[in-house]
Amino acid sequence: ALDALQRRVVARAAPNASSSLDVVGTVPPGVNLGGWLVLEDWFFSGTGGRHVVSQNNSGQGTCLPPLLWGMDTEPWSSEGLLTKHLLDSRGEAKVLEIFTAHRQTYIVDDD
Repeated sequence: ALDALQRRVVARAAPNASSSLDVVGTVPPGVNLGGWLVLEDWFFSGTGGRHVVSQNNSGQGTCLPPLLWGMDTEPWSSEGLLTKHLLDSRGEAKVLEIFTAHRQTYIVDDD
């Protein structure tokens, strides 16, 4: 399965290449998996994010697509703090729904 995926990536990156050796130095298209598995606030800061690491523990995270939007007044600075806030304010069932929806839609077959 991995070989097939590698062939598809090479085919998209350099459709005229005869082998993967022909595309050395070519950047293949892809998706950053960081925001899928690691919920660092700067991945989800929208237009307000300015730093790779939150300054003064203030937090930059304002959304977790597709179900969580509009946390501009309560930005989060870590996955743990986001989870705690959501558990306290929305309950376990809603937290599971939000996180599951995010991970199921972040990367889709069309990517």
